[in-house]
Amino acid sequence: MRICSSWEPCFQTNGDLMDINELRGIQTLVLIAIFIGIIWWAFSAHRKKPNEEAANLPFDDDEVDKRTLEQEKTEKKR
Repeated sequence: MRICSSWEPCFQTNGDLMDINELRGIQTLVLIAIFIGIIWWAFSAHRKKPNEEAANLPFDDDEVDKRTLEQEKTEKKR
């Protein structure tokens, strides 16, 4: 008969219970699957147009174009 203390947990070692390392392995596999899913979603074909629009946002600022044209007109008048 084995006596279990608070310092030494009493587990069966015949493979019936999962230990922390198996849980960590499952967690790693789940996180890898989530990561691959996010990458697949981000680069999938239905996201192509929104990705291109987001990439061109710095160049599509109409207000900056208007201000630049106004500045060029005022500099030419001087």
